[in-house]
Amino acid sequence: MVDWDTAESDGMSLTRGQLVPVVVAVWLGIAYGLLVFIGAYTVELYFTVSFIGFLVIGFLFAPPQTSRRWWSLFRLVTVPALLVFGYIVFQRIMAVVQG
Repeated sequence: MVDWDTAESDGMSLTRGQLVPVVVAVWLGIAYGLLVFIGAYTVELYFTVSFIGFLVIGFLFAPPQTSRRWWSLFRLVTVPALLVFGYIVFQRIMAVVQG
């Protein structure tokens, strides 16, 4: 059984809080490369894809106790990003409504 609080790799121990930034950075790089590769890169689309990945990573690595410091920082980043995401969605809806 895997202990999600630590991951053993070649004798080095990474905590979940140390692993999350690495996974997020890898996701941001993959999202950027994929969007550029398919020719669909825009700042709004990159933010949207990155934010959705950020939320998924957050749910996958969420600690059982919410008192962890890194989880508090994760949630602090999520709130402003959610506001920006809402603004992007609002702009898109207004563009569709106005024709």
